[in-house]
Amino acid sequence: FDHPATIFAAHFLGHSNILEGKIAEGATSGDQTEIELPGGRRLRGRWRSHSEARSGRPAVATFRPERVELVSADTISTDDAITGTIETAAFLGDSYTYVVSAVGLELRVNSPIERSFQPGDKVCLALEPEHCHIFAETDAPSGAHQPSPSRNGDENDQ
Repeated sequence: FDHPATIFAAHFLGHSNILEGKIAEGATSGDQTEIELPGGRRLRGRWRSHSEARSGRPAVATFRPERVELVSADTISTDDAITGTIETAAFLGDSYTYVVSAVGLELRVNSPIERSFQPGDKVCLALEPEHCHIFAETDAPSGAHQPSPSRNGDENDQ
């Protein structure tokens, strides 16, 4: 659950956010590497594939919604976080579940009730590298990648 060996295991139980990109140039050290997302944003994580992490190689980063720290965009350096906008907020009693529009996707984030945000709020998603798992794209089963949802979040609207 916390240390998946495959993409399938990474999102077998519950939801995982999945981002596609490529291994960043000169960004691999030991078991850590960086994935460059569309638009140039980089995300650090642990390389989980058995093959070598080569620069420019297509890759997939995955992380669980509860492993992300969500903070107001004006309180954290954007060098260490992905910036986005709250699209939806759902109060679950002991936590909130948010859908955040960021890096061209809608990402799910679970957050404690001590931090509440409203739709339209600008936020940063901070993620420690040990909670981000990066795999070679060829390790992904067909259909495992998260499709780019419509801007309003409702895929049925035309």
